[in-house]
Amino acid sequence: MKRLTFTRACAVALLLASALQWTPAAAAGARKPGNADGAQVSQVIAAFVAAANKGDEHAVAAAFAEHAAIVYNVPPYRWIGAGEIKRFTADLARGRAQQAATDVVLTVNPNKAMFLGGSHAYVSVPATYAYKQQGRPVTEDGVLVFVLDKIAGAWKITSLTWGIVR
Repeated sequence: MKRLTFTRACAVALLLASALQWTPAAAAGARKPGNADGAQVSQVIAAFVAAANKGDEHAVAAAFAEHAAIVYNVPPYRWIGAGEIKRFTADLARGRAQQAATDVVLTVNPNKAMFLGGSHAYVSVPATYAYKQQGRPVTEDGVLVFVLDKIAGAWKITSLTWGIVR
């Protein structure tokens, strides 16, 4: 009898979770965007991508908080803290030069996962990093994961991770 009751309780819990579209983020108080904050977070990410594609280091740096963390597939692979955005862009340029990479374009897929929790945001977007290496086209499919915080009324990237999908 206890097993049957436990089984029924699990079934009811699963049905309720399904009906309520429960997710761990929802359970933690996060919400899907649909408000001004969601639009502002999207604008910061779009500005970052546009600046990166133009090679505008100042605009890239403006999208980040002062003490941001970046994980990327260029040595030394991790940059954390004040002033590290400039070091990251320099290391990225050096890596591109070593690979003889030209015509670099970062494209993000508009289908994204975004969760907002107060003054914090988590955004994951599929992305493609395309370039030419010695004249031959190369593409890397991956995912960009951003964490943003609202600092003094403005959304800033506090963490950026690039992961290659093969």
